Amino acid sequence: IKSAAAIKNAVIKKFRKLAVATLTLVERKKELQRFPGKGAIMLFAGAGITDAIFREEAAAALLILAVGDSVSHLAGRFFGRTNHKWLFAREKTVEGTVTGFVFAAAAAATILPVWLAIAAAAAGMAVEALHLRIGRLKIDDNLAVPLAAAAVLWGLKLALEISSAH
Repeated sequence: IKSAAAIKNAVIKKFRKLAVATLTLVERKKELQRFPGKGAIMLFAGAGITDAIFREEAAAALLILAVGDSVSHLAGRFFGRTNHKWLFAREKTVEGTVTGFVFAAAAAATILPVWLAIAAAAAGMAVEALHLRIGRLKIDDNLAVPLAAAAVLWGLKLALEISSAH
């Protein structure tokens, strides 16, 4: 009969193997070496901050992040040929960004009017393709994308309310 400590150690060992296998599938190699799990941690941070600031817009903004960021990465990896230039992240591709935008807008249109979905997805995917920095600190796109999408939604809704009041 195994002791409780032995069972606990076996469970922890299996969980560790599962976590490593999962991170290997979803994390970029560079991030695995520097900060394993950073993407997931930043996703939760971005979700929490976005929800705290933009409560009504958060669901659509997180949908844009989840779909747009994932699809842009996959499309860029498999179909991307044209790297961004100028202010945009050179390691990301135009094809990935455009595909991510289309899928993000379609996903957001399931819960928003189409024109709002397009505007929010455009903001989110533009931010996803940029190299955002504060000084030397790089701003993770899992923080920036939902905040940008939610801010655009909030601003457009506010503009509509103001214009309909007059």
